[in-house]
Order: sequence, then C-alpha cells, then structure tokens
Amino acid sequence: MSGFEDNASIIERKSNVTRTSSLIDRVIRLPYNFEKLVDVLYDTYLLKVRKGIEQERVENNKTEYGIPRWHECLDSFSQSEYFDKVEVIVNKKNGWLG
Repeated sequence: MSGFEDNASIIERKSNVTRTSSLIDRVIRLPYNFEKLVDVLYDTYLLKVRKGIEQERVENNKTEYGIPRWHECLDSFSQSEYFDKVEVIVNKKNGWLG
C-alpha cells in the first residue's frame, strides 16, 4: 500500500466521525451562494432573526394569563429561513402553537 492510500483511508475514517459543533444554534444554513446573499443579508435575514429572537424572549416571559403569540415569532424565523429554530420551538411546545 502506498502512502497515498494510507492518507485516503485516514481521511475517509475521519469523515465518518460525527462531531458536535460549537456553531449549533448559532448558524443558519441557507441554500444560496454567499455572493448573492451579502447584499440582502442584513435587511432580509438579520432583522427578521432579531425580531424572532426578541418575540421568543417576550413569549417565554409571559405569565400564564398572557395571550400567546407564538405565530409572530415563528413567522419571523420562517421568513428568515431559520427552520431549525422553528422546529425547536414547535417541538418544545409539543406541536401546539397556542
């Protein structure tokens, strides 16, 4: 076996390892080229993510007598294509969007 084959098998073994990233819940995966996204990133995505995060904070701090408005929070996250966050909230609420 040559040195190349040894390195290839090491790379293959390493690529099969699943690791937990420190970026989980901090990065939104978007299916676009970065060059096309830069111009609209702030206006379209960041503002909607911030609005969703603020609304989530408000909803989490409501008393039991407050009227839940989770749809506003989920709408902001959906518009920014932060679907992982939508899924987390829905699962936390056991699928019920009160």
